[in-house]
Amino acid sequence: MPKFEIKSFRSQRGHEGPGFYCILWVDGVKAAEAIDQGDGGMIYWRWFDQEAKRKFDEYVAGLPEREMGLEFGLPSMMKKPTADDVIVDLISELEVRKALKRKCRAQTLIRLKGDKPDEYRVLKVPFTPAVAEQIRRKYGDQLVEIINERKDLG
Repeated sequence: MPKFEIKSFRSQRGHEGPGFYCILWVDGVKAAEAIDQGDGGMIYWRWFDQEAKRKFDEYVAGLPEREMGLEFGLPSMMKKPTADDVIVDLISELEVRKALKRKCRAQTLIRLKGDKPDEYRVLKVPFTPAVAEQIRRKYGDQLVEIINERKDLG
């Protein structure tokens, strides 16, 4: 699977909701810019590299149908994701990582068995190796992860 990365991300307010500008990188190659003007219309794409576009299109075409429409309060339906859906998903992942990184500066975040993948517990103590060791001793097998140790937040 190709590696996708969002760089130069900027959000903006449009007339019909939030918009954004970003650069999509595919396997380390500057591939495209994507612009949502926040006007209720489509996302505008400008491709810089046709091989990267081919990889991205193949990836999107290979995705299975998924339930969509819930985020807008509409009845849900099964739909094949589009390139626009994928870029919005990548941006959402980027924003989650940024928020977690910000929280990890002054707090320790952990996940325990039974927590949903997007849920975590906050310990109001700065993360250190000693804190990590204490958490491992206290929670043992119940500990799923210490979010501060994620490599993608470094």
